[in-house]
Amino acid sequence: LGCFLVLYSLIEASCLIKYCGRFTEEILALMVSFVFIYNAIESLVYEVDLTYDLAFVSLFLGTFLLCNLVNSFRKSRYVTRELRAFISNLAPALSICIVTGLSYCVPNRSDQIQRTKMSQEGRPFATTTGRPWLVDGSGITWQSKLLCCVPGFLVSVLFMTEASIGMLLTVRPEMKLRKGSPYLHWDTFLQGLMVIGCSLFGLPWCMVSLPHSPMNVEVLADTADDDQGNKMILRSRETRWTAFLSHAAMLCLVGFASSWIALIPVGVAFGFLLYMGTESLSDNDLFERFQLFFTDPSLYPPSHYVRFVRRSVIHWYTVIQLLCFIFLWLLHDNFYVPALDGLAVPISMFFPLVLVAMVPFRMFLLPKVFSKLDLSILTSVDEHSIARLFY
Repeated sequence: LGCFLVLYSLIEASCLIKYCGRFTEEILALMVSFVFIYNAIESLVYEVDLTYDLAFVSLFLGTFLLCNLVNSFRKSRYVTRELRAFISNLAPALSICIVTGLSYCVPNRSDQIQRTKMSQEGRPFATTTGRPWLVDGSGITWQSKLLCCVPGFLVSVLFMTEASIGMLLTVRPEMKLRKGSPYLHWDTFLQGLMVIGCSLFGLPWCMVSLPHSPMNVEVLADTADDDQGNKMILRSRETRWTAFLSHAAMLCLVGFASSWIALIPVGVAFGFLLYMGTESLSDNDLFERFQLFFTDPSLYPPSHYVRFVRRSVIHWYTVIQLLCFIFLWLLHDNFYVPALDGLAVPISMFFPLVLVAMVPFRMFLLPKVFSKLDLSILTSVDEHSIARLFY
């Protein structure tokens, strides 16, 4: 996987991402949001059906509701605007700390609550299972290593596509960034090196991820509410220090204070996961257009595509995107045909190929259904550049 990513950076394969367009970007962003939501709700259903752990349910819902409550403090009338924004930006951290503290206030029950599993060895940077850090790959035959190139190639396509789309969504014009486009080839090269290093040490692979990257820009920006109550960015602060310091803090916590992380209940972690999924839906145009199916036409938001594209065209375009999303979801999660789980190659392996196949679908099939002007308004322009299509 890492070698494929390094190769992509050397041949500048990231240039191909410009053909994805907003059609694919919105579908993938919605997919990531629903993965967060689905995993969180799945854990809640499991606890309710099998163990009926009331503490898990209470901590799960408490974290989710408190995150939304603290985040909505931005719109209140109390204290100054800067302080409201500061408190709102800390909504996840404050909620996790508060609910974790409350989990220790239950008499005779706090020691029975499921908590995050961390290393119990008591030494810095100890692994959870006690295994050595460096993974011993000497027992893998060269035939197996060659065979691993097939799933490695498929996963590398997904990595490059999702990372590049994440970068494009992060530098959208409405984010008000001023320092130019991201260096996709250099980022892909560094990502490949990190994947190689993480693989050698048995660590999770790191990548530019949705929805974290766009949300990081929003946290650093000055925002205000427009006439419809939607958050609008006024000015962005562009700095690398926040990412560096946050990751340095995570390294210190995992390495020297893992016992602190072990205090967090599992229900709190999944409640935060649900919050991340639902919060990321607010910036997804596909989800916004989906809500138009159930909205009174007289109350439609004054978006540029609502003003310049017929309602029937918007609905048909949204239906096509939703069908593509459902098809991707059926590839991602096989819950409908148990016999498919017995295949030598899981169908989820084809997820990256289907995602890439949406590029020619958008380029060659959509123009046969919609006019060039409608597609440009729906996929190629934003609110501030709509006039370029008419003048």
